Amino acid sequence: MTTRLHSWWQGRSARERGLLAIMLILSLLLLAWLAVVRPLSDALGEARLRQSRLISDWQQARALAAVMPEAPRPRRVADRTVRELVMESAVRHGVSIGVLRPQDGALSLSVDSAPTTALFAWIASLEAQGLSIEHASVQARDDSTLSAQIVVRGRGV
Repeated sequence: MTTRLHSWWQGRSARERGLLAIMLILSLLLLAWLAVVRPLSDALGEARLRQSRLISDWQQARALAAVMPEAPRPRRVADRTVRELVMESAVRHGVSIGVLRPQDGALSLSVDSAPTTALFAWIASLEAQGLSIEHASVQARDDSTLSAQIVVRGRGV
């Protein structure tokens, strides 16, 4: 096959070989444009559009939050510890806590697997009890549940 192609190439005049080489280069450039540059350009345009929508949504949420009166937050009961509040609330919402450890005056905990509604209802109930969620990292799992790493701090008495 290669020898056939080589003999065919050698059978062309210098002018024909030059024109064929230019045609091959232009074809490769067109293929690169269609296979690489255009899809990347389209993806970039979509990402910019998505970013502008997210920024608009964020600005709208901030504007709404600025005009909404802040609801008074309930204070935690003095004789109950943050650990007790977290554990009781987790049991009530069906959330299983994997690791629970103190961390700089706060409580760091991990949830290995919990249904979406149960996890977020539990987090909301912690805030309703006067606890502050300092950090929450939530990841989706393959089994349609969530895992989470959360740092909770009491707001004081």
